Amino acid sequence: MKAALLIVDVQAGLVELMPREVRDAVLTNIAGLLGKARSTGLTVLFIQHDGPKGHPLEVNTSGWAIMRPLSRATRNLSSESRRPTHSSKPDSRMSSGRAESSI
Repeated sequence: MKAALLIVDVQAGLVELMPREVRDAVLTNIAGLLGKARSTGLTVLFIQHDGPKGHPLEVNTSGWAIMRPLSRATRNLSSESRRPTHSSKPDSRMSSGRAESSI
């Protein structure tokens, strides 16, 4: 079994809702883990929630984007999730995910 770093829902529409001190600590911790993973060649998986139209995580909006500086590198995989969350309306469509990878 191969190890990987899984980064879930670190999207602008969610992270920007955090208190500044919490947001800064969370992003610093994730950036540190991401840097270590990339430097060792570990696979990094980004999971993004797909919100419906008008939701803070609506696909292809600024809120849906992964927070900077945690942008994807070309060797990362990503998947979008359409499962309902506590802050979204149920959406019966399930995504099998889109992979963006050169692996």
